[in-house]
Amino acid sequence: MTMKRWLGLFFLVLAAAPLGAQRPPRRPRLAAGADTNDAVAYFQFGLDKVENDPSGGEAAFYWAARLDPMSPQSQYALYIARLLRDPARLAKYQ
Repeated sequence: MTMKRWLGLFFLVLAAAPLGAQRPPRRPRLAAGADTNDAVAYFQFGLDKVENDPSGGEAAFYWAARLDPMSPQSQYALYIARLLRDPARLAKYQ
């Protein structure tokens, strides 16, 4: 194979591999009996979790926003959880 083909194949494989930012967080486990397709259940779970575990809250808000994309509360809470998870990002805004 020529060098052009190797480079083309390399970039094709590189473009096909998902990046870390493209992987969704794992769905949090809700309480027994909770509806796993209910955005409000994930939103409430995120509210309970975000203060002590910002990453867990972020995952819950992410799934709440995926289940109800028109919910501004979920989008805003997801943004706040991301700021709480990474305090250095918050310091950059000051």
